Amino acid sequence: MDDKQKAQAVFAALLFTPAAAWFITAKAVYGFTPQDVRQRLPYLFKNTFELWPLW
Repeated sequence: MDDKQKAQAVFAALLFTPAAAWFITAKAVYGFTPQDVRQRLPYLFKNTFELWPLW
C-alpha cells in the first residue's frame, strides 16, 4: 500500500466514522423503524444541534 492509498483510507475513515456514530446514536436514542424512517431522519438531520445526544 503506497502513501496515496493510505491517505485515501484515512480520509474515508474520517468521513465514515462520525456518520456511522451519528446514525447508530440516532437509532439507539430515537428508535426509528423502516416504516417511519422517512419522516424521522429529516427531522433528526434538521435538529441535530438541538438534540443533545446527536452532537
